[in-house]
Amino acid sequence: MKAESNSWLWPHFKSILGQHEQTLSSWRKQVPTQGGRVKNFENWLLVELVHTLLNSPDVERVRTNGHFDKKVNVSDVERLLGEKLQSRKGKGNTLSADISVMYHEKDPATGKNIVKSAEIKTGLSLIEIMDDLLIVKYYNDARIADQAEFGWVVLLPENEEKRVSSRKTYERITKAIEAKHTNFTLLKSDNKDSDWLLFCVAVPNVDASHHKNSK
Repeated sequence: MKAESNSWLWPHFKSILGQHEQTLSSWRKQVPTQGGRVKNFENWLLVELVHTLLNSPDVERVRTNGHFDKKVNVSDVERLLGEKLQSRKGKGNTLSADISVMYHEKDPATGKNIVKSAEIKTGLSLIEIMDDLLIVKYYNDARIADQAEFGWVVLLPENEEKRVSSRKTYERITKAIEAKHTNFTLLKSDNKDSDWLLFCVAVPNVDASHHKNSK
């Protein structure tokens, strides 16, 4: 699949989530928040992602909760996209990427190091997820990063009733993403691989020649 091969985040998600099944199984035993989020799981996922990236010979620097050399104002995002951010992110003044990655490789057009970023979610809040996708769209349109993506991981609860409800919510949100954000291709995990671990990555639909395929 072209989108899968162009995604920088997808292979790391698959590797991390595939290698830590026992740890993930422990995480899902925790009672989730009202928004369906397993508290601190997102931080764990980011730590594992940072560790994986820093072990890659292609990566020069990694930063969480920030950009390397740019400031992003909420007002700029809302003005360019023509939409108000509805989540708590819209109440602040600036926005920071959950993770930014600088590669050794340079963009021949600018001479600058290639930078890629991502917003990461682990809950089931439709408002927060849709806002993150708008933010990622802005990062791509405004060239805040050479390629920005959105990653989402959901651990379904052990309780059967809650597990069925959470899966339906996940499926409803993925359909909403695909209906509204047609500028992205949504890569989704195979339901056959696990009955309690779901994840996806939204990859921008752009000519691959505009972005480098560094992993």
